[in-house]
Amino acid sequence: MYSIWQFAVARLADNTILKGVVVHGDGKLGSRKHYFLRILKAYRIKPARGLELMVKHGNDTYQTQTDDNGGFALELDIPYDAELSISAEGMEESLKVVPDYPTRFNLNGHPKYVVSDIDDTILYSYSPRTFKRIRTALFIGPNKRKPIRPTHRLLRSYQQKGAAIVYLSKSESNLFPNIVHFIRENHIPQGYLFLTPFLTALQLFNPQKKKDYKNDRLEYLLAHTTAPFVLIGDDGQRDMEIYTQICKEYGHRVEKVYIYRTRDRVSDRKQQNWEALVDTGVPAVYYGEDDFPE
Repeated sequence: MYSIWQFAVARLADNTILKGVVVHGDGKLGSRKHYFLRILKAYRIKPARGLELMVKHGNDTYQTQTDDNGGFALELDIPYDAELSISAEGMEESLKVVPDYPTRFNLNGHPKYVVSDIDDTILYSYSPRTFKRIRTALFIGPNKRKPIRPTHRLLRSYQQKGAAIVYLSKSESNLFPNIVHFIRENHIPQGYLFLTPFLTALQLFNPQKKKDYKNDRLEYLLAHTTAPFVLIGDDGQRDMEIYTQICKEYGHRVEKVYIYRTRDRVSDRKQQNWEALVDTGVPAVYYGEDDFPE
């Protein structure tokens, strides 16, 4: 038995992308009251490696295969809201999508695109502090995680103006159910989610995530859209460096950059990164918990 752990269809300016993750079993994590056990199970579930898939749209059938992390991707010229069925080779029944989250996104024709990080940008994850980050991830459920309210206001404001919302995170796909639960609990705009590949329990200790993951996804979005971009991140890890590089190469496409200040004191390194971002000439805002960025 297989199920679809994460799935989304998004229409861009020139194509429609289908991305998903297939796992063994029904993909269910159990009661939300036992959050620690849910997290453990999310890393014990096995991705469906090398699984032949058939994607049916009307009379057309497209074939693809999952990778070592259970992931698959297709680029098709079909409507983003087209009726689709996905089945595994040799199985008649369509695979079920597990999480309760929108799967269809029209990312074409918007006046602008807002791309936001997740950890320490929309919710407190304490990424630079290893012990606190692990403790938070394992023991604090999405309904109890502290939201970063200035970012929430920004996202809602841009959504009300017709912007498309995209979340770009280095969190692995295992955390997809928890992330979407947090988004729903805090009434944050539901947007297309880019996450890193699904991990097994052993890979968790040595994930080997690609250093250029965010750069690559941003460049892909820029190549397949035409409207201006707004970038939102934080100063806890590499967002300022990544956005600086993007602004240097695609400054004419970036309207504004927002960076959330994770601590009251700004270190010399963060100050240098901030000045490098400002020097690109793209308007930027460095905001804190009590600020109202515009």
